[in-house]
Amino acid sequence: KDGFAKPSLLDIENLGDIDNGKYDEDKSDGVFKRTFSIDNWKPGMYSFIIRAHNRPAQGAYISDEKNFTIEIDKNGNVVSNNNLSVKAIEKKETSSLIKGIKIIEKKLDFPAKKSFRVTIKAEGDALKTFNVRFKEPFDLDASVPDGFERIETGYVFPQKIDRPALGDADNGAYDEDKTVGVYVRTFSVEGWPAGEYFMQCAAHNRPSDSKSEALIAEIRDICFVIDKNGSIKEFVIKKKENVKGEKIIIYKKEGIYACFPSLTKTENSDILITSFQTKIVRNHIDNQGGSKKMISCDKGKTWSETSSNIINPKLSTKSGKIVTFSAVGWVYEPEVNKEKLEKEGRIVRNVREGTIGYLSPDCKARISIDNGNTWEEKIIKAPDYVSGLMNLNDYSYVTTKNGVRLRVIYGKRIDGKRYEPFFIRTSDEGKTFTVYPMLNASPEVTGFGESVLINTDDGRILCVMRTDPDGFLYQSFSDDEGTTWSAPQKTPMFGHPPNLVNLGNGKIICSYGYRITPMGIRACISYDNGKTWDIDNEYILRSDGANRGMDLGYPLTVLLSDGSLFTIYYINPEDNITHIAANKWRLK
Repeated sequence: KDGFAKPSLLDIENLGDIDNGKYDEDKSDGVFKRTFSIDNWKPGMYSFIIRAHNRPAQGAYISDEKNFTIEIDKNGNVVSNNNLSVKAIEKKETSSLIKGIKIIEKKLDFPAKKSFRVTIKAEGDALKTFNVRFKEPFDLDASVPDGFERIETGYVFPQKIDRPALGDADNGAYDEDKTVGVYVRTFSVEGWPAGEYFMQCAAHNRPSDSKSEALIAEIRDICFVIDKNGSIKEFVIKKKENVKGEKIIIYKKEGIYACFPSLTKTENSDILITSFQTKIVRNHIDNQGGSKKMISCDKGKTWSETSSNIINPKLSTKSGKIVTFSAVGWVYEPEVNKEKLEKEGRIVRNVREGTIGYLSPDCKARISIDNGNTWEEKIIKAPDYVSGLMNLNDYSYVTTKNGVRLRVIYGKRIDGKRYEPFFIRTSDEGKTFTVYPMLNASPEVTGFGESVLINTDDGRILCVMRTDPDGFLYQSFSDDEGTTWSAPQKTPMFGHPPNLVNLGNGKIICSYGYRITPMGIRACISYDNGKTWDIDNEYILRSDGANRGMDLGYPLTVLLSDGSLFTIYYINPEDNITHIAANKWRLK
């Protein structure tokens, strides 16, 4: 914080320094130079953005930006600087992390009538452990097949494994092949009921020698069916896409993990804006990498990079203010602070060597009265029992007819087992805020994570929530502008996270990622303001996602003026290049 705590050390508060201004050490036009002290900064990696822009000004925001990174060692010295370019980081991290482990062969065979045998051949310097587990958590009321058990997370693993909740060591006690990088194990299905079984096998780097090393894994499906006579055979799920229309690649680059797109449609036009992360590590909380903003002026057919700053209409109030509010989310700290944060009850995750992230319990608000040119920021305190809070996207906001503005976030209580929904609420356009939970107590069995809100045509607010370990979407209604909520109820939609769009006349579309075979993007329609969902006529937009990490989804949908739908998402196909794509399609 030293040297960065006071906005007064800028020429223009909240914006930066004027070219040739007070803090510009080079008086050439178009050249900016400034020196900063790192005295008393904590050891760790620091990622910065440098930007040139046209503020303060009226009209569109025009800017360009670049990233640079420095690392400070335990003695307070800079050990790397901005000569370590983004390209160099991309090359280093791509080879060591994204491609760190690769399954080069997966085989399923049946050595006896009531058994199956898995063979996995993998390569990679980080390879340590193989596992076989049921791909999605069993229904919590269902019995677990003989020889397997449900662990705390809800997933079902073999009862006998070398490393609890991780799997078997390469060449360990249960590996039937002692070749390095080859894993073979046979399982009995004696006593298993007839039916279809969806499992997965994985090769990964756990347990790690480093407390902060990211999980590196490759995953493959195992699907088989047991008939009424107890015979077993392999099968491949083939559920075809049933949506006509255009598939559009918005951004795709080898070595870049492009993920988590936003989507804004301008009022009274079909101009679309998306921004997304361009990570150099396949990890949701590692902040290495950059971001892109792209625009389409032809209803999503073609895209180009932009610096335009178009405000999402959801964020504007009746008086013309722009009011945003959110959880602070992940905060990055040196690894030495991990124990202290865990003792405080914080949710802590390993990010990379020397760095951890924890979820802040605080929220924040940003308010602008000049169309986003300048901003006032303030911290919103959550209840003391909150451990940490997170956001999803702008579809987690609603504004009621009386002007109440509400956002659903999610997090945990300090003594809680599961995630649950929380709300940030203001009824005076951001002058005051309250933060409160949906539930009276922390959930014990089913946790509720990433959630979205929508106003229904019958005057209610609908909240749809991702769940763990259940996997199905749940929903809740409020009849008093978000003050109280009905008990969450299970829907027939399996996937996450959800996105809601009100199509009018009681019709609502929910789109979601689908992370079991065949992986892809799906959508479902309600014709009665969310009371029921027509799962028998589920729309399958994509079914070609690959199982390398089970990572895709986060779809967002908008209705265009021609009556078509535009759904954006990220997807990881067989070429293992995670990218931003979209479907332009219509309802049947």
